[in-house]
Amino acid sequence: MAGSYLFFYQIALAISVLCFFKPSTAGNNQTDRLALLDIKAKISHDPLSVMSSWNHSLHFCDWYGVICNQKHQRVETLDLQSSKLTGTISPHIGNLSFLQRLYLSNHSSAGTILLEIDRLRRLKAMFLYSNFLEGEIPLNISSCYNLVYINVSNNRLVGEIPHTFGLLENLQDLILTKNNLKGDIPSSLGNLSALSTLYISENYLVGKIPDSLGKLQNLTALVLENNRLSGTIPSSIYNLSLLTDLSFLQSELEGYLPSSLGNTLPHLVWFSIYDNRFTGYIPASISNATNLEVIDISKINLKGQVPNMHTLTRLYQLVMARSKT
Repeated sequence: MAGSYLFFYQIALAISVLCFFKPSTAGNNQTDRLALLDIKAKISHDPLSVMSSWNHSLHFCDWYGVICNQKHQRVETLDLQSSKLTGTISPHIGNLSFLQRLYLSNHSSAGTILLEIDRLRRLKAMFLYSNFLEGEIPLNISSCYNLVYINVSNNRLVGEIPHTFGLLENLQDLILTKNNLKGDIPSSLGNLSALSTLYISENYLVGKIPDSLGKLQNLTALVLENNRLSGTIPSSIYNLSLLTDLSFLQSELEGYLPSSLGNTLPHLVWFSIYDNRFTGYIPASISNATNLEVIDISKINLKGQVPNMHTLTRLYQLVMARSKT
């Protein structure tokens, strides 16, 4: 009897030891909780008290703006957009290893886009627009190879557009508008075969538009306006047949508009080349782009007659002021 008791005691002890060392998500959950608490600690002003629920009386998956994976109880979404928070982004955000969606837009957040961002290998959406972020976009952002959407517009970012963006093969939207970026548009962006929208307007970019952008067959919006770009527009750009928005206004581009423009870009809705150095004629084929709503060809050196545009029934803005038509 004593032997049997000893046997079962040993079995129970072995099971308890195995349970003690069994991998679980508890430690990982603790990592997420501590990361979130450090994110809160970096917030200096919370006028809407959105983070009042971030306390020990609630599980962190029930905190405002936090959405967890039900199976693992790990943070998948952090959504604090438009909460008017003031502070900086905590480097501990890199510990949220299950994070897929990061929404921290419309705040007064300062600081930089941290190098720790490269640890978020599951990240698909990063929205940091309308803040006061400074510094450069880190090259190691390419480690977030699942990224689909990037919007860091309306900040104070400096430096060049990372050539490593070209490694993000799933990227569909890249929006870098209203920053202080300089240098060339990297030709590596032409590798982003899934890219649908590319907005890099209102920066200080120079040089030529790379020919490689003409390979982006899924592109619907190409907006490069308000930069210091020069040279001609690659002819391949005019063959991106899905384009609805095409704008190069207020740059230093030259050349002429192809006669087939309205045939090769039949889905155009917005077309602006305002304040550039184009010459030649307004192509008659523009009347075939029947979805056009806005045409701005002012402050350039076009000449000749204005083609018949009676087919453009959706057109509500046609600007040709100070051109030589």
